Amino acid sequence: MSASLTSSANALNGGGRRPRHVATAATYVVPELRIAYVTNLKAACSTVKWLIADLTGQDRERLFASTGRRPTRAQTIHDRKGWVGVSHLADHSDLSQLSADNGWLVFTLVRDPRARLWSAWQSKLLAGNPNFLGRVVEQPWYPRIPHDPSDVIEDFQRFVEAFAAERRRMRRIGKDGHFRPQSDLVYTRGLSYTHVYDIGEIPTFERDLAAHLVEVGHNALPSLRKDNDTPLKLTKDVLAGGVAEAIEDVIYREDFDRFGEAWEDGPSLLDGEWSEAAFVDLAFRREAHRRIRDLSDTATRLAREKAALAREAATRSGTDSPDR
Repeated sequence: MSASLTSSANALNGGGRRPRHVATAATYVVPELRIAYVTNLKAACSTVKWLIADLTGQDRERLFASTGRRPTRAQTIHDRKGWVGVSHLADHSDLSQLSADNGWLVFTLVRDPRARLWSAWQSKLLAGNPNFLGRVVEQPWYPRIPHDPSDVIEDFQRFVEAFAAERRRMRRIGKDGHFRPQSDLVYTRGLSYTHVYDIGEIPTFERDLAAHLVEVGHNALPSLRKDNDTPLKLTKDVLAGGVAEAIEDVIYREDFDRFGEAWEDGPSLLDGEWSEAAFVDLAFRREAHRRIRDLSDTATRLAREKAALAREAATRSGTDSPDR
């Protein structure tokens, strides 16, 4: 499967139909290991970033020290300012040198858009992710704190209907990478992929990476981590009522055109019902995430006040900098 996905992704760079709106995805380049990873949000990106962090010996405590609006310690992996010694694609002037012909593993992962949108909606909106609070909660499509399955299904359907109608114009969502088409996120002008994997091919990815690391003289492959931020598994009821059709035919039409053969069998569905514990979990997350946002905002305000006081002290002392 990955060979056809890779060809589809590389066609974006080689004359195929390119996305009209290109998002700048986070990228992680490790020259000593000849690895380049292009982030595709909600497609195992936390797992892969932690893998690269372990391979490059990132300081966990430095990452955990982030005061950003991250709901868990594991999510601080997304705060790039905590990383040391890992470059961006933008730091490399000739991306053609980052190729399989030169011994590089250049990769990304993609995911069935039905499962990906469900995951993004659940973790960012239903669970009340701190980064997605604020004015967005005033929107009519923002989900309630759910008490039973019907609340979730109705609110997701209302969101999908709004998203299908508004798409890129939708407040806070339309331009956010978690909700953008994957064709946008994986496209990087001048870059050719060694492999594009569906997340169902993670075992294949691990084997390929292990073999690649041996070739570059690095024999240890860290274990993959998983940070589960979606307590409710996807069900057939979630995709009923025209939801699946709106996702396939409108919202992510370009992704299905580009990679659709990878998802012909459809996403994995839960054969059962959601537990009552999952709803208790979601109610707790909504409250805890609001508090995390409060604390992060306070930390940001205090840092700004500290910087302002330092500048004021430097001005009074007649120096250009508080460090002089």
